[in-house]
Amino acid sequence: MRRSTRRDKVPLKERLVLSMEDAVTLSGFGLSTIYREMDEGRLIARKQGARTVILRSDFDAWLASLPKKPAPKSVVTKEQYDD
Repeated sequence: MRRSTRRDKVPLKERLVLSMEDAVTLSGFGLSTIYREMDEGRLIARKQGARTVILRSDFDAWLASLPKKPAPKSVVTKEQYDD
């Protein structure tokens, strides 16, 4: 059985520093995507000893910088669809 740590007591959404696994869990992206974004300089990561960590503020800024999906060119209403 794994020993409980202080880190386990802080809810993921409230952490100021994220591990790579935390970033994967919160974003839904794969680990390779997180590393690629770091390699391309779009996601800022830091080193703490041997660990690679991401500040929550850098993570949130990276997510906010992702391109927005364009709005659909036309919207089909339910009435138009049913016809």
